[in-house]
Formats: sequence, structure tokens, C-alpha cells
Amino acid sequence: NDYGFYFVGSNFIDSNYQLYEDHNESKGPAYLFFLKIIIVLFGFGNLQAFLGIYFTLLIYIFSIYFISSKILDKYYKILTILVISVASLNFHDGNSSISFFQGTFLILTFYFIDKYYNSRDIIALILASFFFTVSFLTRVEVLTFTPVLILSIFFLNKNNFARLFKHTSFSVITMVALFTFFSNLYSYSFLDFWYNNVTINKSDVAYEWNNVTSKLFI
Repeated sequence: NDYGFYFVGSNFIDSNYQLYEDHNESKGPAYLFFLKIIIVLFGFGNLQAFLGIYFTLLIYIFSIYFISSKILDKYYKILTILVISVASLNFHDGNSSISFFQGTFLILTFYFIDKYYNSRDIIALILASFFFTVSFLTRVEVLTFTPVLILSIFFLNKNNFARLFKHTSFSVITMVALFTFFSNLYSYSFLDFWYNNVTINKSDVAYEWNNVTSKLFI
């Protein structure tokens, strides 16, 4: 049901059927945009809906393969990819498509953040900021747990706070730029985005800031 809502909505959202105002969505626009690209390339229908799931899983597994190829010994690459891919496909009985889409960009975010704090590579910083923004504009609850992990990477690599400020500034600029792009594309305001992605979802386990169990679950 969740995926069907995303796929059908991505096809019909336009100036006459606006995101949030007409299409009652509680997620960000990034996954809808991804599915729209697939519809533009392959058309709209049952087979194309399957292709949307297929490409969602494909980019997720590719992100695992990409990182494995960079950091693992060649004898462990195939085993690692198989184990992580199969393990993460278990227990996803609902709303899994958007989870894998967001997971793709989170995995790449942390890889390039670690690369930036290790090597001060400006390209890695730009990519990390972009991937994190896509993840945020998929589901906003990413902000509830990623700062802790990012700070862990920052301290483990023994960086100074000037570099953290530079990283934060890049992320904010990228977030504003992509948010502006999507808000113009789908004709919604910041208040529309905030209400549908935060206010409505406050009862969801992912948004219970003081619930320790929910944070462990995430």
C-alpha cells in the first residue's frame, strides 16, 4: 500500500494535483522524484511499478557494493555484499521501499563523511552533503539519530571544530538548495513540508524524542 501510494502519486502530482495540498503525503519529495524519473523513462503501469521496486533495491545493493569494493579485501567482497543485502531484506513487511531508498543515501553519506574527515577531500564533503540532503528529503526523521553518528566519526578522526563547521555549512547550503528545487517543482511551501513531515508524524515512533526504546529501534 505504501509503495503503491508513492508510485501512483509520483505520476499524477503536478500543478493541478499538488504535493501535500492535494496528495496527502507524510514523507519528503525525493523518493517521489526518483519514481517519476522511472515513469518518464519506462512509462506508467504494473510492470513499471515493479521496475520502481527493482531499481530501488538495485541502487541500495550497489551502494553496498561500491563501499565494499573500496574498503574490503577482494576475498570478502562477495560474501559481505550477500550477507548485508539478504540480512537487510529480512523483516521489512511494510514501507520497505522508501527505507531502502533512504538507506542507500545514508550509507553513502557516512562513507563520504568518513573519507572527508580522513583526507579533507572537498569532493567527499560535497557528496556527503548532497547524499545526506537526499536522505533528509526522503524522510525527515534522519535528523533524530544521524548527528550522533556524524559526531562519532568526527571525534574518531581527531578533527578540529573548524572542519565540523565547514561540513555543517556545506550541508545547510545543499539542503536549502535542494529544498528550493523540490518546493518549486512540486509547488509547496516550507510550512506545508513541516506540517506534513513533522507535525502529523509526531505520534510515530521515529519522532518520540524522549522515547529511548524508539531511538534504539531506529
